[in-house]
Amino acid sequence: MVIWGAIVNALSVLLGGWLGSSMGHLLLERTRKGIMTAISLAIVFIGVQGALETENLIVMILSLVFGTLIGESLDFEGKFNHFAHQLQERFAGDGESTFQEAFVSSTLFVAVGAMAIIGSLQSGLSLDHSTMYAKSILDFVFIFVLSSTLGIGAAFSAVPLFVYEAALAILASFVAPFLATEVTTEIGAVGSLLIMGLGFNLMQVTDIKVMNIAPSMFMPILILPILTMF
Repeated sequence: MVIWGAIVNALSVLLGGWLGSSMGHLLLERTRKGIMTAISLAIVFIGVQGALETENLIVMILSLVFGTLIGESLDFEGKFNHFAHQLQERFAGDGESTFQEAFVSSTLFVAVGAMAIIGSLQSGLSLDHSTMYAKSILDFVFIFVLSSTLGIGAAFSAVPLFVYEAALAILASFVAPFLATEVTTEIGAVGSLLIMGLGFNLMQVTDIKVMNIAPSMFMPILILPILTMF
């Protein structure tokens, strides 16, 4: 099944969110903070590792510039936060002020990055779900810890995650054969930079509007062929 990897990943997020919000209180506060800091460092490392795979720094820089220009112009961050706020009012009410933060942070982590893109492409092209299985384990740990601190909002990230990954997997068999390996490499590298930004945000080192940079992931599809022509 083409979308099996996406299903497993979404279920891991749902399970992690449910267990974290219902049992996470058993962890001491300092333990949760310590684990979150450790996870944040791991996220930064994953981002650095993926970003270093770039084979064309110019493509990466131009992708970030034009992608951020689009994201800032359309204010994806603001629209995304508004959507999260509506979910909070609908499902959490006023009693869970961390719902929006949990939903936004978890969605950015599980849906943005090289593993989501490359894993979905592998699922769609060859029914190879190994990358998605590995990502599911990482997402489960992250969502469990995040939901133990910020609540059930993290579990709702399973919805946009499944839609995103399933759509990529279904389209992969039609689109991926037309994408050069260099293009998918740069897409993954740019996405990894966004993962780095999320890691720094979770450590409260920065306040990067990652969603406004997110369109950068898809810019290599346009930029690399243009540069190749010259």
